[in-house]
Amino acid sequence: MNKLIPIYFIIFLLLCFSCSQDKLKKCEYKPGFDLKSKKIIKKFSFPNDVDSRVYKLSCINNKEDKELLYFLNKKNQLLVYDVEKQKLLKQINIAERGPHGFDRIGGFKVINTDSIIVTPFFKFKLGIINSNAEKIDEIDYSEGRKYPRTLDNNNTHIYIDGDDLFLPMYLEGNWTTKDLNEFKEYKTTLKYNSKTQEHKLVGMHIPYESSKLKLKRHFNFSSQFNNGYIIAFASTHNIYYTQDFENFVEFECRSKNIKSLTEYRFTNDFNENLYKRIISTEYTKLLWDPYRKYLYRFYKLGKKNVSKNSDLMLINKEPTSFGIMILDSSLDIIADKVFKDNKYDWEKSFVGKDGLYLSPDHPNNPNLDLSSMSFELFEVKVE
Repeated sequence: MNKLIPIYFIIFLLLCFSCSQDKLKKCEYKPGFDLKSKKIIKKFSFPNDVDSRVYKLSCINNKEDKELLYFLNKKNQLLVYDVEKQKLLKQINIAERGPHGFDRIGGFKVINTDSIIVTPFFKFKLGIINSNAEKIDEIDYSEGRKYPRTLDNNNTHIYIDGDDLFLPMYLEGNWTTKDLNEFKEYKTTLKYNSKTQEHKLVGMHIPYESSKLKLKRHFNFSSQFNNGYIIAFASTHNIYYTQDFENFVEFECRSKNIKSLTEYRFTNDFNENLYKRIISTEYTKLLWDPYRKYLYRFYKLGKKNVSKNSDLMLINKEPTSFGIMILDSSLDIIADKVFKDNKYDWEKSFVGKDGLYLSPDHPNNPNLDLSSMSFELFEVKVE
Protein backbone atom coordinates (compact mmCIF):
# COMPACT_ATOMS: atom_id res chain seq x y z
CA MET A 1 0.00 0.00 0.00
CA ASN A 2 2.82 2.42 0.87
CA LYS A 3 4.32 1.87 -2.58
CA LEU A 4 1.13 3.20 -4.14
CA ILE A 5 1.34 6.53 -2.31
CA PRO A 6 3.97 8.02 -4.63
CA ILE A 7 1.89 6.96 -7.64
CA TYR A 8 -1.24 8.63 -6.23
CA PHE A 9 0.82 11.72 -5.42
CA ILE A 10 2.17 11.93 -8.97
CA ILE A 11 -1.34 11.56 -10.39
CA PHE A 12 -2.52 14.33 -8.06
CA LEU A 13 0.27 16.65 -9.24
CA LEU A 14 -0.51 15.95 -12.87
CA LEU A 15 -4.18 16.76 -12.29
CA CYS A 16 -3.25 20.01 -10.52
CA PHE A 17 -0.92 20.95 -13.37
CA SER A 18 -3.64 20.23 -15.90
CA CYS A 19 -6.11 22.40 -13.98
CA SER A 20 -3.61 25.25 -13.74
CA GLN A 21 -3.00 25.09 -17.48
CA ASP A 22 -6.75 25.25 -18.14
CA LYS A 23 -6.93 28.52 -16.21
CA LEU A 24 -4.64 30.29 -18.68
CA LYS A 25 -6.86 32.04 -21.18
CA LYS A 26 -5.74 32.34 -24.79
CA CYS A 27 -6.13 35.09 -27.36
CA GLU A 28 -7.55 33.10 -30.26
CA TYR A 29 -7.07 34.03 -33.91
CA LYS A 30 -10.26 35.16 -35.64
CA PRO A 31 -9.71 34.96 -39.43
CA GLY A 32 -11.24 37.20 -42.06
CA PHE A 33 -9.70 40.58 -41.24
CA ASP A 34 -6.62 42.53 -42.32
CA LEU A 35 -4.95 45.87 -41.59
CA LYS A 36 -4.93 47.89 -44.80
CA SER A 37 -3.92 51.36 -45.87
CA LYS A 38 -6.65 53.83 -46.82
CA LYS A 39 -4.08 55.63 -49.01
CA ILE A 40 -4.62 58.82 -47.01
CA ILE A 41 -1.54 60.81 -45.95
CA LYS A 42 -1.63 63.60 -43.38
CA LYS A 43 1.34 65.96 -43.21
CA PHE A 44 2.25 68.27 -40.34
CA SER A 45 4.88 70.93 -40.96
CA PHE A 46 7.42 72.08 -38.37
CA PRO A 47 8.29 75.71 -37.62
CA ASN A 48 11.88 76.57 -38.47
CA ASP A 49 13.01 76.71 -34.84
CA VAL A 50 11.58 73.30 -33.84
CA ASP A 51 13.55 70.09 -33.38
CA SER A 52 11.91 67.40 -35.53
CA ARG A 53 13.07 64.40 -33.44
CA VAL A 54 9.98 62.70 -32.02
CA TYR A 55 9.73 61.56 -28.41
CA LYS A 56 6.01 61.01 -27.96
CA LEU A 57 2.74 61.41 -29.85
CA SER A 58 -0.78 61.50 -28.49
CA CYS A 59 -4.14 62.30 -30.05
CA ILE A 60 -7.21 63.62 -28.20
CA ASN A 61 -10.56 65.27 -28.91
CA ASN A 62 -11.19 68.65 -27.26
CA LYS A 63 -14.50 70.01 -25.95
CA GLU A 64 -15.53 71.04 -29.46
CA ASP A 65 -14.79 67.49 -30.66
CA LYS A 66 -11.83 68.77 -32.67
CA GLU A 67 -9.14 66.14 -33.04
CA LEU A 68 -5.76 67.37 -31.76
CA LEU A 69 -2.35 65.77 -32.20
CA TYR A 70 0.28 66.47 -29.53
CA PHE A 71 3.92 66.02 -30.49
CA LEU A 72 6.77 66.14 -27.94
CA ASN A 73 10.31 66.55 -29.24
CA LYS A 74 13.75 66.37 -27.63
CA LYS A 75 13.89 70.10 -26.85
CA ASN A 76 10.94 70.25 -24.42
CA GLN A 77 8.72 71.60 -27.18
CA LEU A 78 5.14 70.33 -27.23
CA LEU A 79 3.38 71.07 -30.52
CA VAL A 80 -0.41 70.95 -30.92
CA TYR A 81 -1.90 70.31 -34.37
CA ASP A 82 -5.41 70.26 -35.80
CA VAL A 83 -5.53 66.78 -37.35
CA GLU A 84 -8.25 67.54 -39.90
CA LYS A 85 -6.69 70.78 -41.16
CA GLN A 86 -3.09 69.53 -40.60
CA LYS A 87 -2.34 72.92 -39.08
CA LEU A 88 -0.16 73.93 -36.13
CA LEU A 89 -2.33 75.51 -33.44
CA LYS A 90 0.10 76.06 -30.59
CA GLN A 91 3.70 75.57 -29.54
CA ILE A 92 4.19 74.95 -25.82
CA ASN A 93 7.78 75.52 -24.71
CA ILE A 94 8.32 73.72 -21.40
CA ALA A 95 11.05 75.27 -19.27
CA GLU A 96 13.89 73.17 -17.90
CA ARG A 97 14.85 75.63 -15.15
CA GLY A 98 13.21 78.36 -13.10
CA PRO A 99 9.87 78.50 -11.24
CA HIS A 100 8.07 76.69 -14.06
CA GLY A 101 10.92 74.30 -14.93
CA PHE A 102 10.80 70.50 -15.00
CA ASP A 103 14.22 69.53 -16.40
CA ARG A 104 14.13 67.49 -19.60
CA ILE A 105 10.70 66.07 -20.36
CA GLY A 106 10.41 62.52 -21.63
CA GLY A 107 6.66 61.88 -21.53
CA PHE A 108 3.26 63.52 -21.14
CA LYS A 109 -0.45 62.86 -20.69
CA VAL A 110 -3.09 65.31 -21.89
CA ILE A 111 -5.94 65.51 -19.37
CA ASN A 112 -7.54 68.40 -21.24
CA THR A 113 -6.24 71.25 -23.40
CA ASP A 114 -5.32 73.32 -20.33
CA SER A 115 -4.08 70.54 -18.02
CA ILE A 116 -1.15 68.37 -19.13
CA ILE A 117 0.86 65.95 -17.00
CA VAL A 118 4.57 65.96 -17.86
CA THR A 119 7.21 63.50 -16.65
CA PRO A 120 10.87 64.52 -16.42
CA PHE A 121 13.62 62.08 -17.34
CA PHE A 122 14.92 59.95 -14.47
CA LYS A 123 13.08 61.94 -11.79
CA PHE A 124 10.79 60.78 -9.02
CA LYS A 125 8.20 63.40 -9.87
CA LEU A 126 5.31 64.42 -12.11
CA GLY A 127 4.42 67.93 -13.17
CA ILE A 128 1.16 69.50 -14.28
CA ILE A 129 1.23 72.47 -16.67
CA ASN A 130 -1.37 74.55 -18.48
CA SER A 131 -1.39 75.40 -22.18
CA ASN A 132 1.04 78.27 -21.54
CA ALA A 133 3.59 75.91 -19.94
CA GLU A 134 2.96 77.41 -16.50
CA LYS A 135 3.43 75.03 -13.60
CA ILE A 136 0.11 74.22 -11.92
CA ASP A 137 1.34 71.51 -9.60
CA GLU A 138 4.19 69.11 -8.94
CA ILE A 139 3.96 65.61 -7.47
CA ASP A 140 7.05 64.24 -5.73
CA TYR A 141 7.08 60.51 -4.97
CA SER A 142 10.76 60.06 -4.16
CA GLU A 143 10.42 59.38 -0.44
CA GLY A 144 11.44 55.85 0.55
CA ARG A 145 11.80 54.62 -3.02
CA LYS A 146 14.64 52.70 -4.65
CA TYR A 147 13.26 51.29 -7.92
CA PRO A 148 12.38 52.15 -10.52
CA ARG A 149 12.91 55.68 -11.70
CA THR A 150 10.30 57.08 -14.06
CA LEU A 151 11.25 56.46 -17.66
CA ASP A 152 9.50 58.17 -20.52
CA ASN A 153 8.25 55.31 -22.67
CA ASN A 154 4.97 54.59 -20.90
CA ASN A 155 4.05 58.01 -19.65
CA THR A 156 1.48 58.75 -22.33
CA HIS A 157 -0.43 55.83 -20.79
CA ILE A 158 -1.04 57.35 -17.36
CA TYR A 159 -4.40 56.04 -16.15
CA ILE A 160 -6.69 58.15 -13.93
CA ASP A 161 -9.55 56.69 -11.91
CA GLY A 162 -11.22 59.27 -9.67
CA ASP A 163 -8.60 60.57 -7.24
CA ASP A 164 -6.15 57.80 -8.10
CA LEU A 165 -3.45 58.17 -10.71
CA PHE A 166 -1.64 55.08 -12.00
CA LEU A 167 1.76 55.52 -13.63
CA PRO A 168 3.33 52.55 -15.46
CA MET A 169 6.99 52.08 -14.56
CA TYR A 170 10.09 50.53 -16.05
CA LEU A 171 12.56 48.37 -14.23
CA GLU A 172 15.77 50.07 -15.29
CA GLY A 173 19.47 49.93 -14.64
CA ASN A 174 22.26 47.42 -15.03
CA TRP A 175 20.69 44.34 -13.48
CA THR A 176 23.80 42.18 -13.87
CA THR A 177 25.51 44.06 -11.04
CA LYS A 178 22.63 43.93 -8.57
CA ASP A 179 21.44 41.38 -6.04
CA LEU A 180 18.38 39.57 -7.38
CA ASN A 181 16.74 39.89 -3.98
CA GLU A 182 16.41 43.62 -4.60
CA PHE A 183 13.76 42.93 -7.23
CA LYS A 184 11.42 40.89 -5.03
CA GLU A 185 9.58 44.07 -4.04
CA TYR A 186 9.45 45.46 -7.57
CA LYS A 187 6.02 46.09 -9.06
CA THR A 188 5.06 47.60 -12.38
CA THR A 189 2.91 50.57 -11.41
CA LEU A 190 2.94 53.64 -9.16
CA LYS A 191 -0.39 54.58 -7.54
CA TYR A 192 -0.81 58.18 -6.40
CA ASN A 193 -3.86 59.59 -4.61
CA SER A 194 -4.35 63.31 -5.28
CA LYS A 195 -6.36 63.87 -2.09
CA THR A 196 -4.14 62.14 0.44
CA GLN A 197 -0.95 62.69 -1.63
CA GLU A 198 0.05 59.13 -0.72
CA HIS A 199 1.93 56.95 -3.18
CA LYS A 200 2.83 53.29 -3.31
CA LEU A 201 3.83 50.60 -5.76
CA VAL A 202 0.98 48.40 -6.95
CA GLY A 203 0.44 46.11 -9.89
CA MET A 204 2.22 42.89 -10.61
CA HIS A 205 5.67 41.50 -10.09
CA ILE A 206 7.91 40.55 -13.00
CA PRO A 207 6.41 37.30 -14.39
CA TYR A 208 9.73 35.46 -14.62
CA GLU A 209 11.58 33.14 -12.32
CA SER A 210 14.26 34.96 -10.33
CA SER A 211 16.92 32.78 -11.93
CA LYS A 212 16.02 34.33 -15.29
CA LEU A 213 16.00 37.94 -14.21
CA LYS A 214 19.47 38.57 -15.56
CA LEU A 215 18.59 37.05 -18.91
CA LYS A 216 15.35 38.83 -19.74
CA ARG A 217 14.56 42.28 -21.01
CA HIS A 218 12.07 43.56 -18.47
CA PHE A 219 10.68 46.54 -20.35
CA ASN A 220 6.94 46.57 -19.77
CA PHE A 221 4.27 48.27 -21.85
CA SER A 222 0.84 49.33 -20.65
CA SER A 223 -2.42 50.51 -22.15
CA GLN A 224 -5.97 51.22 -21.20
CA PHE A 225 -8.34 48.47 -22.38
CA ASN A 226 -12.12 48.77 -22.11
CA ASN A 227 -12.80 49.44 -18.43
CA GLY A 228 -9.40 48.19 -17.34
CA TYR A 229 -5.77 48.05 -18.21
CA ILE A 230 -3.37 45.73 -20.05
CA ILE A 231 0.25 45.16 -19.02
CA ALA A 232 2.61 43.34 -21.38
CA PHE A 233 6.34 42.64 -21.45
CA ALA A 234 9.01 42.68 -24.12
CA SER A 235 10.12 39.08 -23.78
CA THR A 236 6.96 37.14 -23.01
CA HIS A 237 3.94 36.43 -25.20
CA ASN A 238 1.48 36.65 -22.33
CA ILE A 239 -0.46 39.78 -21.42
CA TYR A 240 -2.20 40.67 -18.16
CA TYR A 241 -5.59 42.34 -17.72
CA THR A 242 -6.58 44.22 -14.56
CA GLN A 243 -9.28 46.59 -13.37
CA ASP A 244 -7.79 47.45 -10.00
CA PHE A 245 -4.02 46.89 -10.41
CA GLU A 246 -4.22 44.26 -7.68
CA ASN A 247 -5.86 41.30 -9.42
CA PHE A 248 -4.71 40.13 -12.84
CA VAL A 249 -6.01 37.74 -15.48
CA GLU A 250 -3.30 36.25 -17.66
CA PHE A 251 -3.80 35.62 -21.38
CA GLU A 252 -1.52 33.76 -23.74
CA CYS A 253 -1.18 36.20 -26.65
CA ARG A 254 1.29 34.68 -29.09
CA SER A 255 1.96 36.19 -32.50
CA LYS A 256 2.08 33.64 -35.29
CA ASN A 257 4.88 35.69 -36.87
CA ILE A 258 7.31 35.32 -33.95
CA LYS A 259 9.17 32.03 -33.86
CA SER A 260 11.01 32.86 -30.67
CA LEU A 261 11.61 35.86 -28.44
CA THR A 262 15.11 36.98 -27.62
CA GLU A 263 16.72 36.34 -24.25
CA TYR A 264 20.14 37.77 -23.59
CA ARG A 265 22.31 38.92 -20.76
CA PHE A 266 23.17 42.58 -20.34
CA THR A 267 26.86 43.19 -19.82
CA ASN A 268 29.10 46.19 -19.22
CA ASP A 269 30.11 46.05 -22.89
CA PHE A 270 28.13 48.78 -24.68
CA ASN A 271 28.75 47.42 -28.20
CA GLU A 272 27.75 43.91 -27.16
CA ASN A 273 24.49 45.18 -25.66
CA LEU A 274 23.79 47.29 -28.75
CA TYR A 275 24.43 44.36 -31.06
CA LYS A 276 22.05 42.14 -29.10
CA ARG A 277 19.41 44.83 -29.10
CA ILE A 278 19.63 45.16 -32.88
CA ILE A 279 19.22 41.44 -33.55
CA SER A 280 16.56 40.88 -30.88
CA THR A 281 12.93 40.10 -31.58
CA GLU A 282 10.57 41.38 -28.91
CA TYR A 283 7.19 42.91 -28.22
CA THR A 284 7.05 46.68 -27.93
CA LYS A 285 4.34 49.24 -27.32
CA LEU A 286 0.57 48.97 -26.94
CA LEU A 287 -1.97 51.42 -28.37
CA TRP A 288 -5.62 51.49 -27.31
CA ASP A 289 -8.23 52.42 -29.91
CA PRO A 290 -11.24 53.79 -27.98
CA TYR A 291 -13.30 54.29 -31.13
CA ARG A 292 -13.29 50.70 -32.36
CA LYS A 293 -12.31 49.01 -29.05
CA TYR A 294 -9.13 47.57 -30.53
CA LEU A 295 -5.77 47.02 -28.87
CA TYR A 296 -2.72 47.32 -31.15
CA ARG A 297 0.27 45.31 -29.91
CA PHE A 298 3.49 46.14 -31.76
CA TYR A 299 6.54 43.91 -32.04
CA LYS A 300 9.90 44.45 -33.66
CA LEU A 301 11.71 41.78 -35.64
CA GLY A 302 15.43 41.43 -35.08
CA LYS A 303 17.69 42.43 -37.95
CA LYS A 304 19.60 39.67 -39.71
CA ASN A 305 23.05 39.54 -41.29
CA VAL A 306 24.43 42.10 -38.85
CA SER A 307 28.08 41.79 -37.87
CA LYS A 308 29.50 42.95 -34.54
CA ASN A 309 32.04 44.89 -36.62
CA SER A 310 29.33 46.84 -38.45
CA ASP A 311 28.50 50.46 -37.71
CA LEU A 312 26.08 49.50 -34.95
CA MET A 313 25.20 53.07 -34.00
CA LEU A 314 24.07 53.79 -37.54
CA ILE A 315 22.16 50.52 -37.86
CA ASN A 316 20.42 51.10 -34.53
CA LYS A 317 19.08 54.46 -35.73
CA GLU A 318 17.28 52.84 -38.65
CA PRO A 319 13.74 51.54 -37.98
CA THR A 320 13.41 47.77 -38.02
CA SER A 321 10.91 45.45 -39.66
CA PHE A 322 7.94 45.13 -37.36
CA GLY A 323 4.50 43.67 -36.93
CA ILE A 324 1.19 44.68 -35.38
CA MET A 325 -1.27 42.36 -33.67
CA ILE A 326 -4.81 43.71 -33.41
CA LEU A 327 -7.01 42.43 -30.61
CA ASP A 328 -10.73 43.11 -30.36
CA SER A 329 -12.70 43.87 -27.19
CA SER A 330 -12.80 40.14 -26.36
CA LEU A 331 -9.00 39.88 -26.75
CA ASP A 332 -9.34 37.77 -29.88
CA ILE A 333 -6.63 38.40 -32.51
CA ILE A 334 -8.40 39.71 -35.59
CA ALA A 335 -5.27 40.67 -37.55
CA ASP A 336 -1.51 40.18 -37.32
CA LYS A 337 0.42 42.00 -40.02
CA VAL A 338 4.17 42.23 -40.66
CA PHE A 339 5.74 45.27 -42.35
CA LYS A 340 9.00 44.21 -44.01
CA ASP A 341 9.45 46.83 -46.69
CA ASN A 342 11.34 49.35 -44.51
CA LYS A 343 8.79 51.99 -45.39
CA TYR A 344 7.28 52.82 -42.00
CA ASP A 345 8.68 53.94 -38.66
CA TRP A 346 6.62 52.02 -36.10
CA GLU A 347 7.68 54.25 -33.20
CA LYS A 348 5.91 57.20 -34.83
CA SER A 349 2.31 56.04 -34.64
CA PHE A 350 -0.94 57.09 -33.01
CA VAL A 351 -4.66 56.30 -32.99
CA GLY A 352 -7.24 58.77 -34.27
CA LYS A 353 -10.98 58.65 -34.80
CA ASP A 354 -10.46 57.45 -38.39
CA GLY A 355 -8.03 54.64 -37.56
CA LEU A 356 -4.36 53.87 -36.92
CA TYR A 357 -1.72 56.26 -38.26
CA LEU A 358 1.77 55.01 -39.16
CA SER A 359 4.59 57.29 -40.23
CA PRO A 360 6.23 56.64 -43.63
CA ASP A 361 9.13 58.87 -42.53
CA HIS A 362 11.62 56.04 -42.76
CA PRO A 363 15.26 57.08 -43.39
CA ASN A 364 15.24 55.02 -46.58
CA ASN A 365 12.16 56.77 -47.94
CA PRO A 366 13.31 58.77 -51.02
CA ASN A 367 10.53 61.31 -50.34
CA LEU A 368 11.58 61.92 -46.73
CA ASP A 369 10.97 65.54 -45.73
CA LEU A 370 12.72 66.59 -42.51
CA SER A 371 10.69 69.80 -42.30
CA SER A 372 7.49 67.89 -41.52
CA MET A 373 6.12 64.61 -40.25
CA SER A 374 3.73 62.48 -42.28
CA PHE A 375 1.27 59.76 -41.30
CA GLU A 376 -0.56 57.19 -43.40
CA LEU A 377 -3.99 56.06 -42.29
CA PHE A 378 -4.74 52.35 -41.79
CA GLU A 379 -7.95 50.57 -40.91
CA VAL A 380 -9.10 47.01 -40.22
CA LYS A 381 -10.99 45.64 -43.21
CA VAL A 382 -12.85 42.41 -43.91
CA GLU A 383 -10.79 40.36 -46.37
